[in-house]
Amino acid sequence: MNTQTQRFSHIPYGRFIIRVALVALALLVSIIALSMFDQWRTDAEMGPVLSGFFSNYALSADRKTQIILLREAQNGWKTNEFRRSFLLDRRLSFPQASSFTRSSFLLSNVFPTNVKAELVLPNRAQFSFLSRRELEGLTESDFQKRFPDNWGYFVISHVGLNSNKTEAILYLDRFGGGLSGGGSCFLMRKVDGSWRVVDQHVIWTA
Repeated sequence: MNTQTQRFSHIPYGRFIIRVALVALALLVSIIALSMFDQWRTDAEMGPVLSGFFSNYALSADRKTQIILLREAQNGWKTNEFRRSFLLDRRLSFPQASSFTRSSFLLSNVFPTNVKAELVLPNRAQFSFLSRRELEGLTESDFQKRFPDNWGYFVISHVGLNSNKTEAILYLDRFGGGLSGGGSCFLMRKVDGSWRVVDQHVIWTA
């Protein structure tokens, strides 16, 4: 086989590689666009969902409560245990939830961004957002002085919502003092205008 024949024999293969690359690029762009759209669609409901969730903490406490939230959204997909559990444990994907809600949860957390939400809590509860950099700059003693009534701090995912925004899936990590903490997925529904937890699955505890 001469050099010219060898050169032309590689053209179909090269075109195939280019087509595969273009399809992969188009798929990636589509996923990014869908993820951004779903975050935009669910952003307005983040505040009410989180307000309903954390009101339970405030109402169960017999004292003033400070809810400390990390500004950067949790990316559970970076955690092998979460990824394995969500994909393999049927209970964790909440089969009683709509497929729209589950798909929304997956899409809105493909590329986590900062959480933008205002919480409305009972009078004895307050909330604060901290960036990861701010948190890492605080010693445990400094954290306790600044937030004396804290319940540790929480790292939350973006929510997934059904089409009419009455059902939500939320993933949350809580870190207490020392090495204590835990991570769980929650299924919530809007009942009489308020968000309530209807199911929960623990993923990890420490």
